[in-house]
Amino acid sequence: MKAEKSLMILSIFVLLTIIVISTVFFTVSEGSVALVLRLGEFISEENKPLPKIHRPGLHVKYPVIDRVVRLSTKIQSINEQSSRVLTKEQKPVELDYFVKWRIKDFVKFYKATLASSSGRIDLSRPIDPSRAEYFLKNNVADVIRSSFGERNLHDIISGERHDILKELQEKSTRGAETFGIEVIDVRIKKLDYPSEISNSVYQRMRTKRQQVANLYRANGKFASEKIRSNADKEFRFIIAEAEKDAAAEIAIGEASAAKIYEKSYSVSKEFYKFYRRMISYQQSLGEKDILVIDPKRVQFFSEFYNFHPVTTTTKQ
Repeated sequence: MKAEKSLMILSIFVLLTIIVISTVFFTVSEGSVALVLRLGEFISEENKPLPKIHRPGLHVKYPVIDRVVRLSTKIQSINEQSSRVLTKEQKPVELDYFVKWRIKDFVKFYKATLASSSGRIDLSRPIDPSRAEYFLKNNVADVIRSSFGERNLHDIISGERHDILKELQEKSTRGAETFGIEVIDVRIKKLDYPSEISNSVYQRMRTKRQQVANLYRANGKFASEKIRSNADKEFRFIIAEAEKDAAAEIAIGEASAAKIYEKSYSVSKEFYKFYRRMISYQQSLGEKDILVIDPKRVQFFSEFYNFHPVTTTTKQ
């Protein structure tokens, strides 16, 4: 009986010890900080009016009267899609963008995000981080509308993209200081025309590109015709020069042949006539031609009539 009573007392003591430890000690994890509220007021640093910021680690607080508020120090993101703005020419465009931000002033952020509908700040209430995100979205959207409304679409797309992003980041940070937020970066992921006017814009782009293509084709055709004309002219010139050179060579050859014929004729007139007649027969009669001609009646074939075959006898 005494053993059971001792065990019960020990269990109660351990339970009370755990409760006391859990209410006295608290931990702050990496990527976050903590503020301690004592009876609705921030605990300040020693000899300093600023509230004490508890960094990651193990800390001590008074039970019951102290309340721990944890805030993230990590970089957070807001992704906004299909936000419509007007340019300087009053042309609507849709853009997707994201915002990188983090809490810079923890006390200001905590006070600005209290879930209170009245204007009075009640530190005993829980914070509502969505209020800060909602405010930051509206702040960045106002900055984007203001910046885009001062520029033409061409400048936004091509020349001033880096300057625009820098301006968005700086103006958004100034506007977010009310919530103790620092805007680290603002980036545009996508910029496009609204769907209802995209088709007409693309059609105009196609028409313009088609006109440019037709101009290139016309210039190319003109250049090709000019090249062909010059090539044909050069071809005819080369052929004419070649025919001229060939005619000169032929004339020289014919002159040389005439001299040879003349020389041969002076040596043996009869043999020369006979040789020329044989050449004529060869040119006028083919291998497959069969002619039956009386040499007596056709002067051209008189050689066949006067031909006397040479016979040879073999001595025994």
